[in-house]
Amino acid sequence: MSVLGLFKGAAAAKRRTVYEQYAQITVTIPANQPANSVLQANITLDPLEGARASVTVPKGETWILSDLYIRSSSDVPVETKLIFVKNDRENVLDTQPLSVYVVTNPSRPLITPITLQEGEKLTIRAINLVAGPATAQTVTAFIKLQRLVS
Repeated sequence: MSVLGLFKGAAAAKRRTVYEQYAQITVTIPANQPANSVLQANITLDPLEGARASVTVPKGETWILSDLYIRSSSDVPVETKLIFVKNDRENVLDTQPLSVYVVTNPSRPLITPITLQEGEKLTIRAINLVAGPATAQTVTAFIKLQRLVS
């Protein structure tokens, strides 16, 4: 067998299927919550499974989180930023205030892509940058997720 044949065989063995999806991130800011409070955000990958405080990358998959956005300013009734945490110890992304990530903003900042390998855990913390109003408010954002499946 030629070297080219070995290379083609190795490349075929490493082929992966790429699935793209958008996960929803939500956090409820309690009524009268003091500014700069750290809260747990929830992640919804599949509406049938519901929101979870953390997600773990399944065996045989690698995830790349590559974009963050909000649909409109109404998604962020209380200015908030997010902190993405890998394996409960490593902060891998600290966002700007979410209001700058509105999808229609042509100068919307890009995030640094986050790569998670199989078995790694992702949690997201939220910090409300201003005090919460008299009633609880829910902040919503979306993250683009590429799932590379072996």
